[in-house]
Amino acid sequence: MGRRHIEESKSLKRRLRIPERVATDLLYEADRTCCICQSPHRTVQLHHIDGNPNNNNPRNLAVLCLDHHDEATRRVGIGRQLTPGLIRRYMDTWLRKVQSRHSSKARAGTRSITKCSHETILDALASHEIRKASSNFMRTTWDKTLRLLTTLEPFTDFRYGNESRMEILDALSCLADRTKSGMTYEVANRIVQLANSILPIFTLKGPAHKRTKEKDIVLFRQAVDIGSKIAYEATKYLRDLHIAAAGAEMLWTVLRFANVNKLNDLKKEAINEFRSLENIADKIGFDDGKRWFEFERLDAMGLNKGHSSRFPSDVAAKLLQRRGYR
Repeated sequence: MGRRHIEESKSLKRRLRIPERVATDLLYEADRTCCICQSPHRTVQLHHIDGNPNNNNPRNLAVLCLDHHDEATRRVGIGRQLTPGLIRRYMDTWLRKVQSRHSSKARAGTRSITKCSHETILDALASHEIRKASSNFMRTTWDKTLRLLTTLEPFTDFRYGNESRMEILDALSCLADRTKSGMTYEVANRIVQLANSILPIFTLKGPAHKRTKEKDIVLFRQAVDIGSKIAYEATKYLRDLHIAAAGAEMLWTVLRFANVNKLNDLKKEAINEFRSLENIADKIGFDDGKRWFEFERLDAMGLNKGHSSRFPSDVAAKLLQRRGYR
């Protein structure tokens, strides 16, 4: 048995070549871009999420830049910086985002210039301005970032089309990636406010009068990504209850909307993100965060009725005090 075990271990360590078709399809679907930093023009590698080089199932592969591939394979202390579960979430979110972009470009390519709508022209102009503003997010202070975010406000108006809203959410998502770099509560709160203003929500008290379109589901999924990034990094790296709560507010909005409108797939995604946040908060001993995430999850689904003991009044008091209430 010992010899067989050694042979099996050696077999697992042999790196089998990833089939060319699998590699080509995945790199195209990911836009040859790292699913974590989403920075274009960086050298990328295909990473085996479960650590088994023999498992070339596309669901087990992620596109990572050299830095994040190193972080994913380097052991620090008793665990890894990037867990397989976290990498899988990043990859799933990035693939959805790229797919949405490809679909938008395909639709745009079929339009005749002479039939260009007013909304299309506004979208083109707005996208240009949004990209100009977002290009500065990665190289400025948090105070200046807060001021830059105000320049995006005019483009949240529903006169602008889906393309503009996706551009704003893309910019906010990239900014959410910087949470662990000392993001302030004011910036986190403004990100959530902007994202909420973009989502096609007219009421959270009951079902919407119109069926939610697939393009709107993409917006909601992007909002889930933004909220979970902020809450996760604020919990794990900053242990900042107020920033974590801001991210949870974004998830609460999406979960409540998905629940009342019976959007089961979206609902499941939001619940999974909440549970992941509760697990990481529990793992690092961030009790206030764990209790608040659980409350927000139950409240969004309307399950806290008759369970007032679940309301963490002491945590709520801390949040209100920080925000200027007594």
